[in-house]
Amino acid sequence: MPDRTNYNEYYNDAASAMKRLLDAGDDVSKLIEAVKSASFLENVPSPERQTLRASKRKLKRALLKADADSRKSLFQSAGDDSEKLKKFVESDMKFKQLCDTYLKLKWRIVKMPGGATRKADMYYKLFGLMKQALEGDLTEDCPMFADNGNIDFHGRFVWDSWNVVKGMPNEEAKKKFVDEFFGFSSSALYKDSRREILA
Repeated sequence: MPDRTNYNEYYNDAASAMKRLLDAGDDVSKLIEAVKSASFLENVPSPERQTLRASKRKLKRALLKADADSRKSLFQSAGDDSEKLKKFVESDMKFKQLCDTYLKLKWRIVKMPGGATRKADMYYKLFGLMKQALEGDLTEDCPMFADNGNIDFHGRFVWDSWNVVKGMPNEEAKKKFVDEFFGFSSSALYKDSRREILA
């Protein structure tokens, strides 16, 4: 049951939350706020809770569509054509500029068991491709411990990501890096600034 002593207040709040959910329509920003403010409805089995859950599903679909549209738009900005992206593969200077942009992206941080953190998976995938394209096969040993004495999770992740593409030709690694850079979901970033390199 809801943690409220005044049930009239609860039902008034529920009615207000329902109105916000319905009034939000297809407006994603309004729907986000409406779903957030109606979260207390999850505590009580009711038609209102079913409406909230339906709104959550609707919001999820809208966010997925917005993300897909963003990725499509990014490709269109790049020419939506692999021929138009060749400049990043054929020009060493352009490729290094792309690598610099990749390193400066605001990557989401993922918490691991035990309190350690790492960056989004795509960061490491791109790291391996970038290093293979620029330096060729990995020759270093896998790091075990960081300078502070703890397990070097980040070092091991970047080592693994580079080692897994061992033997891949530099040009192939470049092309894969470019394709992955413009193709990954913006959900891996706090802020997607990839468009800047296309300006």
